[in-house]
Amino acid sequence: DWVWFIAQNLCFTLSVAAIYYASCAKGGIAFTLWACAVGCRPFSVLYFPLLVILCYKNSKLKKGNFVLKLIKWGIVPFIIGMSYMTLNFLRFGNPFEFGHNYLPEFIEAENGQFSLSYFFANLPCLVKLPVLTEKGFEFPAFNGMNMFAASPLFIFGAVAFVKRIIRGDMASAVALLCLCIELFFILCHKTMGGSHYGNRYTVDVLPFAIYAVATNSVKKPNALWTALAITGFGLNFGWIIRYFS
Repeated sequence: DWVWFIAQNLCFTLSVAAIYYASCAKGGIAFTLWACAVGCRPFSVLYFPLLVILCYKNSKLKKGNFVLKLIKWGIVPFIIGMSYMTLNFLRFGNPFEFGHNYLPEFIEAENGQFSLSYFFANLPCLVKLPVLTEKGFEFPAFNGMNMFAASPLFIFGAVAFVKRIIRGDMASAVALLCLCIELFFILCHKTMGGSHYGNRYTVDVLPFAIYAVATNSVKKPNALWTALAITGFGLNFGWIIRYFS
């Protein structure tokens, strides 16, 4: 399990960093980090439109000059992407296969790794709450629980998205659309992740919410922000203690 957690955490870090550098109009760094993130979690490819818009918005280049700049920025990511595809082809005979389909749970699945038939079964997992027993709260070890409790930042992200889109921010509209697309594919996945009470795969869309929150005009955290942040840290810290005990 550890290799998947390392890949996911690395993807999260690279994605947030890519958004940051795109906001600084440093496209070469942003797209290189993005390409590395895709190598960790393939669906990170959906961050590309947001990065393009942020680079264009902040570089203040004319459209023709920006396209040329974009091609230049894409050289290193293209090389990185080709290296992934070559490795995948040599290992699995398919440039787009990262090895997931060879895992036992997907080989034995009647409908494969992704299927629309999984959608409605997985949908309740996004809002499922822990069960209160005589021993206290019991968190599910597989297929997760309420994504907003596991990652309270999604609550702030939802509010921030509404505010930014009402103000006419195209980048936020694109970010929300890409978030929904990725979340749809996550719900069409055979599982929602294991070894963590939260919906582990929803962490992959968290950088979109971070972008919305980071660009929202909030001068300082209020009491609600503080309470939800403490709750989030507490839940995750509690899970860590429980996992190793």
